Order: sequence, then structure tokens, then C-alpha cells
Amino acid sequence: MVWSRQALQRAENHREQAQAISRTSPEGSWIGEGAVKQEVHTDEQKRSEKHHRFEAWQLGEIQSQLTLNLAGILMQAKYYSTNNMLDEEWGTTLSLHSQASTPAQRPKHGHTEQPPPSSAWRPVALILIILCLVLLIGLAILGFVFFQFYQLSNTQKDSINKLEERSGNLSQHLQSLQAQNRKLVETLQQVVEKYCRELYNKTGEHRCSPCPENWKWHGDKCYQFYKKSKSWQDCDSFCIAENSTMLKINTQGVLQFAMPQSYSEFFYSYWIGLSRNGSDKPWLWVDGAPYTSELFKIKTDFTSPGDGDCVTILSGMFFSKNCEELRRCACETVATPVKLERLP
Repeated sequence: MVWSRQALQRAENHREQAQAISRTSPEGSWIGEGAVKQEVHTDEQKRSEKHHRFEAWQLGEIQSQLTLNLAGILMQAKYYSTNNMLDEEWGTTLSLHSQASTPAQRPKHGHTEQPPPSSAWRPVALILIILCLVLLIGLAILGFVFFQFYQLSNTQKDSINKLEERSGNLSQHLQSLQAQNRKLVETLQQVVEKYCRELYNKTGEHRCSPCPENWKWHGDKCYQFYKKSKSWQDCDSFCIAENSTMLKINTQGVLQFAMPQSYSEFFYSYWIGLSRNGSDKPWLWVDGAPYTSELFKIKTDFTSPGDGDCVTILSGMFFSKNCEELRRCACETVATPVKLERLP
């Protein structure tokens, strides 16, 4: 409207100028009116074009606004439909829960019913219910698996207990068999040894003898009376080299066996494994055992030079001699078990 007033004002000004010119000249009057008409026509064309552009812009704006409004309406409709579905599900769940838990009651007079919970919390509550159900199902599965493992462990424990019991019974039976086997072996060894000793006593020598060659068998030991003369210390070393020790007479049986062996021509005596570290010290055997005078007495040989700290046996008697004197060596060793394959 402002633009139209300005155009009319300019047209009025041009017309006044044209009239002034027409008053001064008749040609100028015709020219002025034509110019005014042409200018007015140009202004009307411009105004019409601007009006059309404005109308087109308004139509575009209206179309954009309609599009946005339509999109908003569609979104609201989708949201409302979703909320309605959740409201219906929530209402159904609440109604079932109320029917199952408490009897229906009429509202008291003067009291109005509480409004339903906000629809915004219904999806959250539904999600929580679903999570609780999932947890319950998970706990049930875990309980079932635990029960299966518990039963399996009990079964395996029973099997292990049975196996241990059987193993214990077998172990006891094996120990019993081993004890019986040892007794049988001992009995067999005694029989074999007795039979071999009878053969040995008859001939004085037999290949079943448990002693080294040329050694004498008596009891559970073997004895050798060597004819080489040595000092007491050298005899001790010599017997050790022969895997034996010097003769030890600590029982009546050994004494009765050694006495005949001590009888020799030319009065050669034998060193035995009995000595002392001085005249004021006790007599000791080579294995450290103390000497007892119950079996035999030690006589002092006054013809022997020096101190008599070592003992010899001669013709069934025992004498203290100088340890450096040269005497024969008597050795002993433990007899090995009699071998069955050596029996005839």
C-alpha cells in the first residue's frame, strides 16, 4: 500500500508538470500527457509483477507450513497409538493382578477412586516385570544345573568311596598274602638250610655251603683261621680286606667251636678281636661291645714284653699279649642264605 501511494504521487507530479508544459506550448501538452500515461503503465506492470511474486512466496510458505503440520500430526498419532496400546496392556495386567490378589470392593461413600498411575511409568514398570521374569528364569536354570552337579558329585563320591573301600580290602588282602609268602619263604629257607647243614656236617664241605671257599660254617657265620702271622693291627686290617672282622667270642656255641681250632702245632696262637687302650681301660671287642668274664678268663702272659693290651687264643685258653707280636689271624663274616639250586 505504501508503494501504491508513492506511485500515485509520482504520477500526480508528472501530470502537473505536463499541464504546466501544455500551458506554455500545445505540442508540449500532448507530449506531457503521453509520458505520464507511459510511466503510469510501467508502474502498474511492476506493481503487478511484485504482487504475483509475493503471492507465490505466500503459497510456498503455506505449503511448507502444511507439510510440517502434517508431519507433526502423524507423529502425535503414532505416539498416542503406542501409549494407548501400553495403557491397555498395563490396565489388563493390573486388573488380572487385582482380581487374583484381593476381592473386589466398592468405593466407600464420600471417597473417590485414586487416579491411575501416570502413563509415563507404565513402560518402565512393564520392562521391570520382564526383567524380573528373566531373572527368575535364570535362577531356575542355575538351580537346576546346580542340582544336577550336586547329584553327579554325590554319585562320584559314592563311587570313589566304594573304590577306596575295595582298594583298602585289596591292600589288606595283599598284605596278608605277603605275610604268608614271607612265612613260606622263611620256612623253605629253614628247610633248605637244615638239609644243606646235614650235607655239610657229613662231608665237611659241600657246594651248598653259604660261606666263601675254604671257610668254616658254624651257626649263621663263617670263620677262617689263617696261618699267616701278623700284628694285631695288621690282622684287623687283613680281615677287613677280606670283607670280614676279627673273631668275636660272645656265646657258648662260638666258644665251643673256636676252642678246637685254637689247637695247633708248635703252639701258634690266634689274635681275636678283643683289646684295650691301656692297663687301666676296659676290654672291648672290635665292634665296641664290652667284654664279660662269664665265658672265659684272660690270663696275663708275663713272658710277653711290654703291655699286654691284645688277646690271643691258644689251646682253649686266652692270654693278654703285646699287640706288636706276630700271631695268626682269625676272621669271621656273616653267612649268606643257602641257595636252593645248589642242593643236589
